Amino acid sequence: MALFDTSKELKSINSAFAISFELDNIQSFLDEATSKHLLPVIGEETMDALLEAKKTGLAPKSPQKKLLQLAQKAVLGFAFGEYSTFGALQIQDAGISVLSRDNFRPASDAKMLELRKQSIRSGFEALEAVITFLEAHLAEFSSYASSNERQQNRASFICSAAEFSKVCLPIHSSVFFGLKQELVKQEHDTIYPLLGQSPFQALKEAHQKSSCNDAQGRLIQQIQRVVAPFALAETICYNGLLIDASGCFQSNAGEPLSPSAENRLQTAMLHLTSKGQAELVRLQKTLKTVGNTQKQVRQTIQKSNVYFI
Repeated sequence: MALFDTSKELKSINSAFAISFELDNIQSFLDEATSKHLLPVIGEETMDALLEAKKTGLAPKSPQKKLLQLAQKAVLGFAFGEYSTFGALQIQDAGISVLSRDNFRPASDAKMLELRKQSIRSGFEALEAVITFLEAHLAEFSSYASSNERQQNRASFICSAAEFSKVCLPIHSSVFFGLKQELVKQEHDTIYPLLGQSPFQALKEAHQKSSCNDAQGRLIQQIQRVVAPFALAETICYNGLLIDASGCFQSNAGEPLSPSAENRLQTAMLHLTSKGQAELVRLQKTLKTVGNTQKQVRQTIQKSNVYFI
């Protein structure tokens, strides 16, 4: 039993597949997408439980059925994106040829490039939806709730493109997955020295367990507003990004940028750096105010104790 056992399942996720399409043609791409993208997010134990549930039969409206559909959509998006580059090719002793028939012609290079980009972006969108769904149904997926994969998914105070976009600028899911390590780095380099070891670790633990109180929640929101612009600005420097017509940051996929696109990114990078610095000053003021308040409380308690003695 696998995520996909028939061509009919492929077509249920992507209607562009012909019902006569042979599953073996794309199987290696499905396997690679599963191991590279899905398993690091949900873990092998959750994956095994999902496939076992599929084998025994899933109720149409069960959480397992919904998770299976999301996982299939994610894996097929990545797999089809990679397969699209090779699907019309035939490799023989005589060399590599492009298949063609009387009523069909291979898609143009531009069409194939756009198809590949859109498929991979859809894969990232579905992969983020997998995480969001699991977080909302921890009781039904206990293996995920206690897994190392969940800890990695929540390694940063920002856990999704949606959360990032609320506190910064809109980004696509594909950009967010590339930002995760930079977010963790910014938190360690910028926030850890401000809070100190014990408060930082306590806040991290509460966030990973989804057990933050109101004060911790407000502090995390301020931290998000600091690290998000810094991380995105740093990513613009070293990784290929572009800003689409709607103003959303997208992965660039190695395409050359026009001068106007480079200028937009340069302007965005400067804006993000300034925004991050301003939010950092606000956070420092908040922590200073809290520290002074705590100090006053301790002094009042000490004076009260002396008075009563």
